[in-house]
Amino acid sequence: TSGDAMGTTIVFPNVVRGPGLGGMIDSALFLDRDDEGVAMHLALFNERFVETADNAAFAVADVDLDNLVGVVSWATTDYVNWNVNQAAFRTGIGLRFNGGSTPHLYGQLIPTGCPTIAAGAEPGIKLLVVQD
Repeated sequence: TSGDAMGTTIVFPNVVRGPGLGGMIDSALFLDRDDEGVAMHLALFNERFVETADNAAFAVADVDLDNLVGVVSWATTDYVNWNVNQAAFRTGIGLRFNGGSTPHLYGQLIPTGCPTIAAGAEPGIKLLVVQD
């Protein structure tokens, strides 16, 4: 459902050289294996956050808000459709961030539409991060 958490926390391992170091998200690729083409937001944090259950309204706890480094979004017009799947690519994002206590980023997908993802067709995300 629109605005609900989609899936569980996504861990992007080792995106920075070490704890406390930062970087810049240059580009982001969303792999739509279920051919939905729904606009998406990816909320990114530099620390683990209180997880919202899958299909529940996404709500960031106040304690976690300070660890939000930004949001990457894909619009429906960002997708290229290959009949059985789609991909959305964003370049030149330029989202600078400071790392947290680990070298990882943590994310949550939030659709703006109502995807119905089939089992085995879960989406994928790739981030191009320029490390400090």
